[in-house]
Amino acid sequence: MTKWRFFTQLSLCFLLLGCTGETLQGTLEDYSTRLQRVLEQNAVSTQHQSESRFSSKYSVNFPAKRDLTLTVPITDIDLMEFLQLGDCQLQGVVAEKNSSLGRLAEASIVLRQDVEFILLAEQCLSVMERPELIATIQAATEQKKRNLRVRLWNAVIASQEYRAFWTAGKMEYPYVAESSLQGSLSVLHTQVKLLLSQEFESFDANQFEEALRTLRSGEAAALSQSWLIVSRVLEQATEVLKARAARRPLCYQGMRNQQAEYFRNVVLNQFVGSVQKDLAVLNQRYYDVVVPVQAMELLFADVETEAYRQYRLARDRAFIHGIDTVKNHVDAIQPLMIQCGFLPDV
Repeated sequence: MTKWRFFTQLSLCFLLLGCTGETLQGTLEDYSTRLQRVLEQNAVSTQHQSESRFSSKYSVNFPAKRDLTLTVPITDIDLMEFLQLGDCQLQGVVAEKNSSLGRLAEASIVLRQDVEFILLAEQCLSVMERPELIATIQAATEQKKRNLRVRLWNAVIASQEYRAFWTAGKMEYPYVAESSLQGSLSVLHTQVKLLLSQEFESFDANQFEEALRTLRSGEAAALSQSWLIVSRVLEQATEVLKARAARRPLCYQGMRNQQAEYFRNVVLNQFVGSVQKDLAVLNQRYYDVVVPVQAMELLFADVETEAYRQYRLARDRAFIHGIDTVKNHVDAIQPLMIQCGFLPDV
C-alpha cells in the first residue's frame, strides 16, 4: 500500500467517525459531504447555486394582510334602536361592539360578539313589541349568520396568530415541537365546523381563542423550512449518487472494495442511523400538522382570496417535493448498494 493510499483511507476512517451536525441542516450537510468524499464525486451544483435555486423555486411568502382580510357588510344598530332595547341582554353586546374599543377589536373578538348577538337575539325578540325593532333585529341576525364564514376567515386565516404559525418558526426543529399543537388544531377545526353548521350553542369562544394562541409557536413555519432544507441538501446528494453511478461502477461484478465498504458505512451510519431519524419526525409532523390544517382550509374554499390560494398551492407543492426528494434519494442509493452486493437485486 502506498503512503498516499494509506493516508487517504485513514482520513476516510476519521471522517466516518466524526461528529455529525447538531442541527437538521448540519446533519444533512454532514451526510452529503461524507457521501461526496467517500465516492470521490463532487456535487454537480455548488451549495450556493443549490440554495439560490431553491429560494427562488420553492420558498413561498405568506400573503400581506391586505391580501387576506375580507370586508364584512356593516350591520350596526343605531343609537335610537339601541335605546329601545331596554333591559334586553342584547343591549350589552351592541354597546360593546359600538364602543371605541369594540370598533378596533381583533377579528376573533368580533366573531365572538356576533355569535353572542345571534344567541341573545332570540331571547330579546320574544319580549319585544315594536314591529320595526323586531324587523331590524331579525335582519341584523340573518346578516350576521350570512357573514359567519367571512368572519371566521378573518379570525383564523387572516389572523396574526395564523400568520405567525406560518412565518415565525425559530424552534430547533425537528428536535423541539409544540406538544399541544395537535389538540389545538383539532379544537380549532371543531369550533369552525360548529359555527359553519350554525350550532351556536355548542361553540366555545374561549376554546377557539386559546387554540388560536397556540399557533403563535410558529411550528408550521419551522416544519416548512425544515422540509426546504431536506429538499435542497438531499437533491444535491442524489445528484452525487447519480453522477458517481454514471462515471464508473463502484463495484465490479463479484468484487467488493474498501471504498464500497466506506460507502455502506456512510449510508448505514449517517443516512439510516441519523438523517432518517430526523426525516421520520418531519414526516410524522407533516401528517400531524399540515394535513389537519389543509382539511380546515377546505372549509373556506368559497371565500378564499386569490393571494392565499396561490400561496397555499405553492406551499403544498414544496411539502410534496420534499417528501418526493427523500424517496428519490433512497432510489438513487439502491443501485450502488445492489451493485456491491449489500442489497439483494430484486
